[in-house]
Amino acid sequence: MTNDLKTYDLVVMGGGPAGVIAATEASRFGKSVALVDSHQEIGGAGINTGTVPSKTLRETALALSGLKSRNLYGVDLSLRREVTVADFLGHEERVKDAFHASITQRLQVLKATTYCGTSSFLDAHTIQVNLGSEDGEKDPCALGGGVRLELFSGAALRGDAVLVAAGRQSNTAKLGLEKVGVKTGERGIIPVNEHFQTNIENIYGAGDVIGFPALASTSMEQARRAVRHALGLGGSPISPLLPNGIYTIPEVSMVGETEESLKKKGVAYIVGRANYWENARGRIIGDQDGFLKLLFRQDDLKLIGVHVLGDLATEVVHIGLVAMMCNASANLFVDACLNLPSLGMLYKTAALNALQNVPP
Repeated sequence: MTNDLKTYDLVVMGGGPAGVIAATEASRFGKSVALVDSHQEIGGAGINTGTVPSKTLRETALALSGLKSRNLYGVDLSLRREVTVADFLGHEERVKDAFHASITQRLQVLKATTYCGTSSFLDAHTIQVNLGSEDGEKDPCALGGGVRLELFSGAALRGDAVLVAAGRQSNTAKLGLEKVGVKTGERGIIPVNEHFQTNIENIYGAGDVIGFPALASTSMEQARRAVRHALGLGGSPISPLLPNGIYTIPEVSMVGETEESLKKKGVAYIVGRANYWENARGRIIGDQDGFLKLLFRQDDLKLIGVHVLGDLATEVVHIGLVAMMCNASANLFVDACLNLPSLGMLYKTAALNALQNVPP
């Protein structure tokens, strides 16, 4: 650590999705920015261990297993040799490397300064940076001989493996928040207002440190709005319509209301359905089980809920999301001329199905 004091318009602590967006957003407006992260490879869990790598491995598994090919062609195109770890991880490494290069180049072009090290507050306007990466080799844990757990009662349990489902702990313990009076809540979560300001007006929080939903997509939007507010640039709030996506096989995604939530609210609704197997693109890609379900308010046919299960569900849901943000009704999809073949045509089919279900 050196004692050099440098001044920036914005210092970003953490280089995950929120941190990268905060740094680039401020830099675009000509502000001097420093971004500090404890790892050499910027991107946080979103790029390095979670969001992108896990979905890349999913696609690799689909490709190497031949699962889609079997459904598509009716023949077994799975590999005729044993797949190695290198085969499985190769694409993931290439995708991560490409993202790292892209982020680094973007920050360099915008003249943002990056530091590899840990950071903590000395006061509300001063941050100490200890240079040096936390990356390093970890001692592997051998689970082959089983695991022994001792409970508070004194009883002991043995098993082959352990699944830890204790929830998330906000990574704020070493930031020195207590030195500047930033309040924290349960599990270290930092409370913020609608502008993502903490109780200290020049300190903002975005991403995992402020809690639910703690997604890469929401973290990026939170950071963008936090920076714009800090710089006095204004801007609209984040839409309350947040899509959820589960990258299982098949994918599942939704936005808005569910039938259960509408029943609890006493809202009359109409359901419109469309199946992948009756959609030309669905047939082409070999998805026999996928479907789209749309929920429309009965009195005016306004779209209020979208649910998709099937191939590319996390993409298909966005059509409904944008329609809901525009307060669209079923007529939008009925009147629109959509590409054929396309999964987008599921919306027209579901809207027409809903109109058939309107009570006389």
